[in-house]
Amino acid sequence: MTMLKIPDQLQNLAFRFVPLKGVFLVDGKKRFSGFPDNWQETNNVPHNSKEMQANLNLGRPFTIVCGFGKLLIVDIDKKSPDFETLITLAETLPQTFTVQTWSGGRHYYFLCNDLTNRKLKNEGGEIRGKGNCIIGPGTIIESKEYRIFKDQPIATIDRKELEAVFFDWLDARNENTNSTVYTAEEILKMPNPDETLRVSCVMKLFEAKKKESWEINEICSYIAEKNKWLDYKPEFTREKITQYISNYFTKPNPNQPIQEKSGLHPITARELCKTKPPKDWIIDGLQRPGEIEMDYSEAGGLKSILALYRALCVANGLPFFNLKTKKCPVVICDNENSIPLLASRLNRIITGMNLKRKKFSLNFLIRDGQLDFGDFADNVREYVIVNKVGLVVIDTARRFHSKDENSSQEMNELYKILAGLVEGTSAALLLLHHTNKQNEYRGSTDLKGMLDVQVKVQKINGTTRFKFINEKNRWGEVLAIDGEAVFDDENGMGPITFIETPEETMQSEQDAYQKFNMTRGYVIKEIKRICSMDGLTFKRGDITGALDGFNADVVKINPKNIISTRTIDRVLNYLANHKYIEKTEKKGVYLRKFSEKPHLAVWEMQFEVGNKQN
Repeated sequence: MTMLKIPDQLQNLAFRFVPLKGVFLVDGKKRFSGFPDNWQETNNVPHNSKEMQANLNLGRPFTIVCGFGKLLIVDIDKKSPDFETLITLAETLPQTFTVQTWSGGRHYYFLCNDLTNRKLKNEGGEIRGKGNCIIGPGTIIESKEYRIFKDQPIATIDRKELEAVFFDWLDARNENTNSTVYTAEEILKMPNPDETLRVSCVMKLFEAKKKESWEINEICSYIAEKNKWLDYKPEFTREKITQYISNYFTKPNPNQPIQEKSGLHPITARELCKTKPPKDWIIDGLQRPGEIEMDYSEAGGLKSILALYRALCVANGLPFFNLKTKKCPVVICDNENSIPLLASRLNRIITGMNLKRKKFSLNFLIRDGQLDFGDFADNVREYVIVNKVGLVVIDTARRFHSKDENSSQEMNELYKILAGLVEGTSAALLLLHHTNKQNEYRGSTDLKGMLDVQVKVQKINGTTRFKFINEKNRWGEVLAIDGEAVFDDENGMGPITFIETPEETMQSEQDAYQKFNMTRGYVIKEIKRICSMDGLTFKRGDITGALDGFNADVVKINPKNIISTRTIDRVLNYLANHKYIEKTEKKGVYLRKFSEKPHLAVWEMQFEVGNKQN
């Protein structure tokens, strides 16, 4: 049992509280245990009452009654599609005591002489005045705490200032005044509009004209030409307009506390130690939301094909080699490859993975723009948020910016753009990059320091085998992956499959992939011998039973071509994962499901060729 404490900011004798026995969820909605009747008027207590202290000592939660002591609370709801915009607006208000809710929303505490109750559109939350209450800090719901987000004094605010900031999000159906909603053109024709209406006019014009790419100066000139305001002063108004727009469209990260100009806000070691390791991996041990990974290789080094394979794994929730993935939407931004080439690779990998087309969320932005030019970066971020994207792929870095790769300053600017695509979202970012003449990543060495993960994709000369070398990982480097992209035909149209070939099973780089291919051909041939058609079953022992005789003949010709039962098990797992065979309920018994796939003959040919080599 943990005792609760009322924060210093709320230890005001004018404030009123309601002690509770508990808070819990029913069908996703909060329910209070021990909530009294008539709590708005009489059944509430000050912070230092015996009832309140006894409740806190038992670790029980409490609510704060709005209205008493001029207390007003702006409640921003996390579930709203406008959450980030509303947080941005709230941050333009006077900085004040703020609590983050269990779901990630915000409670902004203010003192206000003219209390109001207003709902925000699109389930954005409420402005809570008299007759409302909110759950107090320290309360825990489903292991998530209402925690102090900004530990500073409660600020005073004017109602007009508050309504001006949230003007376009106030729900008129819940308005407790007789205010009228005016258009920007109507406000410009008024002789003496107040500050609230002028702010609203600027915001409405900015929203309307930004589609035409108007700049602030053009909006100022438009207002100067069209307004009928008696007290209009061009320079003063221009300065005000610039300030309004700047405040309105500054986008702080809603998931990070804002550092105030007045001082620092340190976190104690004890609080830091309570932070639990993240569990929301996109790819276990490799990629987390909000983080950036860079994969680099020489031209033709398989990085683009591997990235496409990774995207399909994430979009389908399938393992990326030996790493688990979280199923989520993926978007690939490609300024490197042509549409026909991407289509060919995509179809071949889908065939190799035995995926059903159109059953997963993978989308492409092909040569749609550059990150450091126009509004492409903002549009990508908006797409990520709206579509709840989990992985963004940029192929390749050089094709998406015009900066000097050898300049640490310009690479820092590029990194800020890249971070802005995924920061505070559910997505991780994979950036593909090229090598220099020294076979290292191209550009400033500061780039590695900025990244969360860095991987070198090293293609083995003369083969389609590769090493996936994790050179940096802030969460601890994952083991290197040795694998192969298997191109199963010679005309460039057959399936591409990916296999992992652990280094400990190899005698040499060349022998490893040849042995796997030969073993796969051997297993296919044996399955056909045992099962004459699809739907028949066979046992693992049927395959390994003929192995001794086969290996005895091979020893006399080429000892390197000896097939082990361990390799056969890897091949059987590979065939089962790719749905060429199916494991039955009986251990070691499989069902044949070849369906006469044309590339099976190629695999058998690899076995025949490998078996004859001396």
